[in-house]
Amino acid sequence: MLSRLAESFFWMGRYLERCEATTRLLIEHHQLTVQQHTLDDAASGTFLTTLLALDANSSTPADLIASVYGSESDPSTILGTLAATRNNARAIRDAIPGDLYEALNSAYFAGISEVPNPGLPGTVLRAQIHRLAIINGILEWIAPRDSSYDFLQLGRSLERLDLTARLIAAGYDRTWPDQGPVTMLRSVDALGAFVRGQIPLDGPHVRTFLISDRTFPRSIYFCCQTAEAAMRRLKDRDDHIFREIALLRSELEFSNASSAESDQISIVNRTVDVVVKTSLNVSNEFFRPVGSIIWSA
Repeated sequence: MLSRLAESFFWMGRYLERCEATTRLLIEHHQLTVQQHTLDDAASGTFLTTLLALDANSSTPADLIASVYGSESDPSTILGTLAATRNNARAIRDAIPGDLYEALNSAYFAGISEVPNPGLPGTVLRAQIHRLAIINGILEWIAPRDSSYDFLQLGRSLERLDLTARLIAAGYDRTWPDQGPVTMLRSVDALGAFVRGQIPLDGPHVRTFLISDRTFPRSIYFCCQTAEAAMRRLKDRDDHIFREIALLRSELEFSNASSAESDQISIVNRTVDVVVKTSLNVSNEFFRPVGSIIWSA
């Protein structure tokens, strides 16, 4: 596959996941602050640290929502990720299903035409999640399972790894011991899966679930497994690109999950570092520009 196509599929996966995760987190954070009747520096700091958006305006709920919904020029915001996804899709339009491009276009134009109401942002934001679900559904239904899908799956898995790790590190369960654990689960749509396990709903158990659960698609373990599988399909005989992911997955698989907060935070911090290193390895291996070929007589 051409490197430009591979890179576009990879970043489509990352931006799609970032858009959904940011939208869900904004919904749940707003709901939490309404329930707690607070919007102080600690609350805003926890949220913005999760998104690495430390320069966003958060003096009022309206400012926070406007900053995170954002603009097309900032790929860390909801509108920015939508625009970036669409731009990548436009670059490879001939290589993706027509229905997928139409769904991306619809989500993009709906996003720029709607502005969340600061008092009730969930209406617009949940509509956006439904549109993203259609996009992901089209991908699962009709996208060929070739290397293009593997690059998209790899990008999506790495972004999930990063966002789940940052959500745990943000410490919602420590700042709000009663509602924080529920907010963490809802931010990754994991509350139903967690409750079915009949596990005590507290910070340590929620962190353990999000780190090491074997069946939930957004747990750190599951994302490691998915990313590693995609990389092995792309380049099985040279394991340096997925060594970091494989080591982290093995550690989670063959060691007993500890509920000690210090151990969990150590894994989370390592996960963020692994995502950075793996992304760099993938970029160097598949996306780096190659110099011109000079033919000799």
